[in-house]
Amino acid sequence: MRAPVAQPSKSTIALVTALLLVSPGARAAAVESIVEKYGLSGTWAPDCAKPASPQNPHVVYRLSDPDRLQREIMTAPDKVYEASIALSVAEIVPGELRMAWENGGEIVTNRVRARPGQMHVIDSIRDNGEKLYANGRRVRDFAAAPLFNKCPGMVFLPGAGHPPAVLIGPRIITASENRTLTAKTTA
Repeated sequence: MRAPVAQPSKSTIALVTALLLVSPGARAAAVESIVEKYGLSGTWAPDCAKPASPQNPHVVYRLSDPDRLQREIMTAPDKVYEASIALSVAEIVPGELRMAWENGGEIVTNRVRARPGQMHVIDSIRDNGEKLYANGRRVRDFAAAPLFNKCPGMVFLPGAGHPPAVLIGPRIITASENRTLTAKTTA
């Protein structure tokens, strides 16, 4: 005798169908509006005054186009520990986001609590089911998830060194470009 096969509910089928029918333009507008609403673009760190390190990672979020959010995690001023692309970004409830990240074939989904200028991971799980964070705590040692603060006006880029690169409008300039620009405007 065969085991019964679970059938998807009508609401699950309706949700999947609705998601498939959403136009790419609508998805792009949704990602871009969430990034703008929560001020995600830029650099985030537990302590913005300190350089990136394993204990003080700097996370850079940027839109490469309206529907593509990129993330780079820096563990040293010149070292990208991880670079990933968001497969999805969604507001679950006000102040809470779900972001699925792809990095070299691996997918990690984070549930993040966000408020103006601050955010932290609540839950994080790999696509193989391994939990990295649960209820705001790292699973391997039960340490609290760090609170990340928005670093005003700066983006740390590999090779840019210190001082960091500066975000000016939609364009990021490197530290050397900033020195040249500063020299021209103060001369």
